[in-house]
Amino acid sequence: MNGILVYANKRGHAKKTASTLAKMLNLPVYSVEENPDLTEVDCLCLVGELQNGEAMPQMVTYVSKLKSSAVKMAAIITCSAHTDSSQTMVKTLLTQKNIEVNGESVCMCQEMLIFGLGHPNRSDFDRCERYLKGVLGIPLY
Repeated sequence: MNGILVYANKRGHAKKTASTLAKMLNLPVYSVEENPDLTEVDCLCLVGELQNGEAMPQMVTYVSKLKSSAVKMAAIITCSAHTDSSQTMVKTLLTQKNIEVNGESVCMCQEMLIFGLGHPNRSDFDRCERYLKGVLGIPLY
């Protein structure tokens, strides 16, 4: 199954996360503003930051314009400082368009300069990589 990473970014976390995952999984990566071509894409992997606890307006706009005939399945990566965060509006819009949502993974994103414990770190990226490999049917090892 082939995939594509599309991100909505404000503080730089989604871009960093999407770019790192694209390298780890050898997938193309685009910003929502680039409005990438989705023909021949089996899974749309959406990477977004939260703004006031909700999906970024750019991500919501992008998803609201998707055609269900062009997207069969979506996977969601949420960049947040809280592990229980979710892009609820994005999932709702995808479901309303009859686009299968194959789960969501949170990539911890917060800046903590004390003792070098900042996120995202390698563990965060590895967790999201395992999630996307499972969705895309890529062997874990």
